[in-house]
This record gives sequence, structure tokens and C-alpha cells, in this order.
Amino acid sequence: MIKKLENVKSWIFDLDETLYRPDSKIANQVSDKITEFLMLEYGWEKDIAVDIKKKYYYEYGSTLQGLIKEGKLEDAKKFETFCHDVDISRLEQNKALDKALKKLQGKKYILTTSQSVYAEKVLDALGILNHFELIWGLEETDFIAKPDVHPYKKLITEAELDIDKTAMFEDSYVNITKAKEIGLKTVWIDNGATLESNTKYVREVDSSLIDVRTDDIVETINDIADFQNKF
Repeated sequence: MIKKLENVKSWIFDLDETLYRPDSKIANQVSDKITEFLMLEYGWEKDIAVDIKKKYYYEYGSTLQGLIKEGKLEDAKKFETFCHDVDISRLEQNKALDKALKKLQGKKYILTTSQSVYAEKVLDALGILNHFELIWGLEETDFIAKPDVHPYKKLITEAELDIDKTAMFEDSYVNITKAKEIGLKTVWIDNGATLESNTKYVREVDSSLIDVRTDDIVETINDIADFQNKF
């Protein structure tokens, strides 16, 4: 499986629940903040806010994208700032991940559906901020979220990446299959965090769209780096 990545020179990483485990509960905090925003901004009862949050997530890839497409939100930055004001104190420096990233040859990038400012805080808390050339959040991708292909294509174009020599690390099955669609190599971090969205979009995993499937990102990065060092 690792051999499929032998020509990769550039590595794009998703952030949330890819570079840290879902048991940190940060995604739960963001989800609760989204519900709170909808209640405060539109006066919806909690059950209505939760239903709309889920509806937009499934139909558009994110609640924010749904609000924009449905003409309900003009200030996307306001939404993002509110919803990513969360406690990340449970995150600890991941020395093993830091060491693995240091070994991995090639330039590294972050492509997230969160704010880039929030992403920097998370990466700093993990102790791995220094490894990344660019950190792209929703502001940099015109507030268009994955799984739309626009964020992938814009980063590839502006960073002048060779698509045939670029791989994506991502925990969302739906998002990783979109990366494969446009020609990227794919590393799916199958950590159980996105099973609900997976079952919403697909009945079963299409293994032809996944170059490497793993539940341990550190081990996989080390395996890739060890393979690189053989040549």
C-alpha cells in the first residue's frame, strides 16, 4: 500500500480528527457552538437548530455552506469566529507525530474547513505548527468547504503542486474520495470519527479510491518515511 505513495513530493493534511484523535471532543464543542449560533442568530429552538445543522451538513458538506447557499448568512467570518471559539486545552504536544513529520520528505500543507487562525492554535498545541508551508482554512478557500472540489483545486493551483505527486491525509471518507476524484493520492485516517457521514453518503467503502487506509497516522507517516529513506 505504501508503495503507491513512492512518487509523492507534497502532502496535504486535513486538521480536525486527522492530526488528533476524536476523543479530544473538540468536534463536539464545535458542533454545540454551531447549534448555539443558529439559536442566537435566527431565534430557532434547539431541536430545530440541530435538525437544520444536520440537514445542511449532509446536503452541502457543512452547516456554513448550507447557510450561505440558502441565503441565510452574509457574514461567514462571524459564524466561523463564533463556532471555533472552543477549549483546546485537552490537546497535548504529540512528540511522536512531530518526530514522524520531521522524517517525512516533502512539503506539507493544511487544508481545513475550520478557520486558519483556529488551525494554527491547534497545530501549536500539538507541537507541530513548524512543519507546514501553508495553512488554509475557509477564508482562503472562499468559504467553500470540502467535499466541494474547489478548496483542493485552489490550494493545488496557488501552491503550484504537481497533482500526480501530491497526497491527501483525511479522516472523512467523503472528503478523501473527492481528493481521489481530482487525481490526488489518498491516505484515509479511518478513526471512526465520521461513520455517520460515511453511511449517509455511501453504503460501503470503495477501496479503489483509497491508496492507504489506517487508524494510526503516526505509524503510517513513519512507514512512508522509512520507505522514502530506502531510495
